[in-house]
Amino acid sequence: MQLIRLIWPVILVVVISLFALIAVAGFFANQYDQAAETTQRTIIKTATGKISHNLTVLAEDNSWWDDAVDNVVLEQNTNWMHRIFGDVSSSRNYVDGTIVIHPDSSVVYHSGSDDDLRALPNWLDAGLQEAINNMDFVNGNIGATAQGFLKYNDNLIALGISMVQPSGYKVYDPPLSANRRPVLVLYQHMGREEYAELANATGVSSLQFSPAELENKRSALRIMDINGDVVGSIMWRQRLPGNDLLRDLAVPASILLVIVMLTAAYFMYQARTLIKDLEHANNAKMSFLASMSHEVRTPLNTIIGFAEIVGMELYGKLEGTKNKEYMKIIRNSGEHLLSIVNDILDISKLEADRFELHVEPVDAQDIIEQCLNIVAVPADEKSIRIVSDIASVTIESDARIMRQTLINVLSNAIKFTPKGGQVSVLSEQKGKYFVITVSDNGPGMTQEEIHVALEPFGQITPNNIKAGTGTGLGLPIVERFMKLIGGKLTIRSAPGYGTSVSLEFPNKDVT
Repeated sequence: MQLIRLIWPVILVVVISLFALIAVAGFFANQYDQAAETTQRTIIKTATGKISHNLTVLAEDNSWWDDAVDNVVLEQNTNWMHRIFGDVSSSRNYVDGTIVIHPDSSVVYHSGSDDDLRALPNWLDAGLQEAINNMDFVNGNIGATAQGFLKYNDNLIALGISMVQPSGYKVYDPPLSANRRPVLVLYQHMGREEYAELANATGVSSLQFSPAELENKRSALRIMDINGDVVGSIMWRQRLPGNDLLRDLAVPASILLVIVMLTAAYFMYQARTLIKDLEHANNAKMSFLASMSHEVRTPLNTIIGFAEIVGMELYGKLEGTKNKEYMKIIRNSGEHLLSIVNDILDISKLEADRFELHVEPVDAQDIIEQCLNIVAVPADEKSIRIVSDIASVTIESDARIMRQTLINVLSNAIKFTPKGGQVSVLSEQKGKYFVITVSDNGPGMTQEEIHVALEPFGQITPNNIKAGTGTGLGLPIVERFMKLIGGKLTIRSAPGYGTSVSLEFPNKDVT
């Protein structure tokens, strides 16, 4: 569980980074696909327009010509038309046939299949006649042409139309009439092969014509007939290079993800093994400290006891002032060492989860007064005033823990409060907690110093304050004791404003 709490931020960052990378890649792939769609649409539009444009250019080359006027307008020379116009349809694969239509709509010449000739009246009704009628002859310097598509039987026919007119190099006597003249029509049926060639030329696939107008389809282009009316749509299979790239990267990305997951699993295994080893070493250390503490406490108690008996001179007078002073030092040092040993024993039990609770009804006021009496002597030595406001409350708790935590907090407050200072003790019931707050007007601590003070053996020595001796286990023991009983330790402090420590003891009797 501790391992998960340790590495979950890293896992969270990796997961967020992965999803962010996928989102960014998807966004740019979508932008790339939209750009490709616009490009494809432009290419297909240009390519489809080029089909009828090529037919128109070829029709204009063969109709805007003095020979064409001589053999079509002035004389309907079928042999000449067959040799010239017929060669156009037979020598070019994109021309399926040619038709020469008289102004009265009669066919002067046709080169193509008989089915096309029989379907010509239907073509005229479908819009070809309208396109021819809309062609205006201006003069010999401007060609009269029309181009576009014609829909017939739900299929497209590409058309290139040009009126027969002189090139301007030959003088006709009498002059030619300005009335309408025959037109040359070149056409191409748009079938499967033509769409396949168009798809290959434009770099798309599955291109085909639909007689329906597909307005909302992304991979579709509206087709106008030769008169500007919508006759259907050309559809194709949209190429998505961005998604194709993502798909191509899916396999290597998956392999990389598997490698990352295996690496993370290996790291987890190694970290878990390391943590177990560390926990084992820590437990061994705590067991050693607990064992040694027990072994040391017995002779220490003997030293303290005999030093006190010798100092009391029960079995003979202790001669010399120095001897008495040394004996007092021996006793005080033994008591200090015993206090350190007890702290180490407590912290080792707490770290090893071996500390047993003894919960019972506790008179909180009596416990607090006992603690105040214990610290009264060192407070008087520094002329520190202790102010208290204690509520009379009985709570369910461990009396020893309550006494030790409060003594540790009070000792710290007196230790770090300068001479002539003040320490206040306030107790009150707040909801389901009985709260004891110890405040001083000492130098205070920064948040970083508070963090250090809560670490085992961490000691803070403020400027201009002689902190005295200590092990740095006071506050760490308090914090662990409060967690053990389900309470809370809160430290509020700032440099120059003193320190306030709150001990919140759960009170099960309060509902």
